[in-house]
Amino acid sequence: QKLPVQLQLSSVNAVYAADINNDNRADLILGGNNFNFPPQFGRLDASYGDVLINKGNSKFQWVPPAASGINLTGEIKDIKFINGRDKRFLLIVQNDLAPVLYQLKK
Repeated sequence: QKLPVQLQLSSVNAVYAADINNDNRADLILGGNNFNFPPQFGRLDASYGDVLINKGNSKFQWVPPAASGINLTGEIKDIKFINGRDKRFLLIVQNDLAPVLYQLKK
């Protein structure tokens, strides 16, 4: 399946599969950007972190940052899931910036 055009505007450096909407299907959380190109080539900076909701049958729906709550402008390098006692979190690590912790809805 082709990825949504929104995912093709920058690099993808990290992908994490987790059921974020509690429907027993693995959704995808993606992060990207790359600022290390020579100045004449510019930089890949159009990713704000993306969420793809698994609709079944290998179909995924892109969720805008305003709806997903993920809106990062750095170089995302890794995404981890943290399962707390009563809460679930995504830890997003960015190059040269502090990590960001997002709480997922139950």
